[in-house]
Amino acid sequence: MKKILNKKLYILTISFMLLALIISIIMHLTKYSDVEWLKYFDDLSGLRKISKFSFWWYIGTNELYGTIAYIFPIILLTASCYSFFTIYHSGYFQNIILIAGYKKSIVSEILKSWLYSLILPIISLISFFISGFIYPNKKILAYSETDGFPFQLVNKFMESINPYVFIVIYMLLLILFGIIIINIGLCFARYIKKYYLSCLASFITIIFFENFNNLLIAPLVAKITGITKMANGFSIYNIYYLDSCPSFLWMIIFTILLFCLTSIILFKIYNKKEDVVLDYE
Repeated sequence: MKKILNKKLYILTISFMLLALIISIIMHLTKYSDVEWLKYFDDLSGLRKISKFSFWWYIGTNELYGTIAYIFPIILLTASCYSFFTIYHSGYFQNIILIAGYKKSIVSEILKSWLYSLILPIISLISFFISGFIYPNKKILAYSETDGFPFQLVNKFMESINPYVFIVIYMLLLILFGIIIINIGLCFARYIKKYYLSCLASFITIIFFENFNNLLIAPLVAKITGITKMANGFSIYNIYYLDSCPSFLWMIIFTILLFCLTSIILFKIYNKKEDVVLDYE
């Protein structure tokens, strides 16, 4: 019963994000069709500058899908922590421990939750294949060669490295981005017995951390180091949007640090079998 529920929830979450992606693509194609474009421009040269790389990046960070990415953490928290929360706050978890042992059981349940971190990369890859079908052009243009439309532009880091290498690294960042969010949710699941309150507390913590970094830590570091773009270098959401970052390398390091920090806290919280089990006997 638990496995069926997990699969349904996983498929439901992917379906929701995929629907948002498809609607975003349809909105774009409707708004910027050849007919609509020629109402304002003399030729289709502007549309011909769209590449599969630029459209992939545009559709992932703009339109409806790009907006939903802002609330994706609460969607991910709701989906990824449900089974863990249900099993942990019931006698079923103690039955699992008796069969498989505590450490193996807790690690297994955490890893099951981490599988939800693959949702964003899966949707992003689907988006990339769709982009290649709609806009087969592979040429990446520098900003000076475009007309400034966001769907003609790639992320600035993609201009300086191989675009496929960028995509692979970006997919790994998305996975870590998801795990960081899930880790926060699982930490709160340890102490809050109401599921919806656990998800809400996790999301509020993410928003608080985001604003604390953006309004206090980042400006302070930017002032001390003299690196202006550090003012946007401590944002959790920037792992996804990669907007005005100090460097691509910095975002990789920052993401890995957050992953390690949240993972250490998570496993520290669930480390002692006696404390964890006795709370719910």
